[in-house]
Amino acid sequence: MNTARIRTSVVIALLAVAPLGIAACGSGDGASSAASSETTAQAAVEAVSVQQASSALADEGAVMVDVREPDEIATVAVPGTLNIPLGQLEQRAGEVPTGQRVLVLCNSGNRSQEGAAILRAAGYDAVSVEGGIVAWQEAGLPTT
Repeated sequence: MNTARIRTSVVIALLAVAPLGIAACGSGDGASSAASSETTAQAAVEAVSVQQASSALADEGAVMVDVREPDEIATVAVPGTLNIPLGQLEQRAGEVPTGQRVLVLCNSGNRSQEGAAILRAAGYDAVSVEGGIVAWQEAGLPTT
């Protein structure tokens, strides 16, 4: 009888504490917080059209950073673009010239959002190029 009473007491105690443990796990999940912050940062990044990007390169002295992988860049690239793969951008951000707008390009516009967010966090005036190299080519803009 004592054993049954102890088990019942333990179960009741666990049930009473369980909601606190669940709430603590949910609110303290660093991965969820990081993912949420990343999504918010990307959502806050300005995006420009390929026509606006081309104009900024020609008329405003902007610099373009292509965050695609080397094998993607070998296929097609925008002349004069600085190539830094997205996975290396945070460590190599110092290679990006300062004092001018930075246009971030990728294949379709997804990685460029993340790249622009990384550069903005490092203090750059960085924007994403909507549609990436695909839209650039469809617009008939110069490539190599």
